[in-house]
Amino acid sequence: MAQVNVTINGRHYDVACDDGQEEHLMKLAAFVDDRVAVLKQSVGSLSRIASYDDGLSDDCRRARRSPDSARGSPGRRRNA
Repeated sequence: MAQVNVTINGRHYDVACDDGQEEHLMKLAAFVDDRVAVLKQSVGSLSRIASYDDGLSDDCRRARRSPDSARGSPGRRRNA
C-alpha cells in the first residue's frame, strides 16, 4: 500500500492508496483543491458551500473516472 501527501485548501493530508495509484490520487487531489478554490471564490467562504447541491460530488465522480476530463461548472446553488 502506498501513501501520498496531498494538499487541499491549504491543509496537508497523508492518504493511502493501492500501489501504482499515486499519480491518479495526486491528480484527483489537485482537482478537488481547484474546485474548492472556485467554490470559495464564488461563495466567499467554505461555510456557505453547504448551500450548494451535489455538483462537486458529481465532478469528483467524473474526476475519479478521468481526472483530465472532469472540468465542469462549480456546484450549483440549491433553490433558495
